[in-house]
Amino acid sequence: MNLKPKTIKKKIRYSGPHLFGLHLEILQQSRDACRRVTVLKPFDNLTPTGQNNRAKQITKSVCNIFNQIAIEKCHPEDNSKLKSIELDIKNKSYQISIGKENIEEIIHKARATV
Repeated sequence: MNLKPKTIKKKIRYSGPHLFGLHLEILQQSRDACRRVTVLKPFDNLTPTGQNNRAKQITKSVCNIFNQIAIEKCHPEDNSKLKSIELDIKNKSYQISIGKENIEEIIHKARATV
């Protein structure tokens, strides 16, 4: 009777960076630093959808900052709200309303256009 414990043999594959010693912590930190850097395109080089998205991102940031300041500086009973923001970027004006959208109104407008 053979009572030897079975040994599990796994085929281990090493990637190139591990095999050649290129998986160093300093290299990983520099790779992560390069990934974090995002270069913003000029507003003129964006598509119309990209321009709208950039304006929405700016509005969201301003809204978040306003809410933080309102919590610190205003009394809770004052009920301070930011209703809309007007932006002018490269001679294109944007007026963005802030708040919850009325779904019934959107459906009504969609039916009216059809």
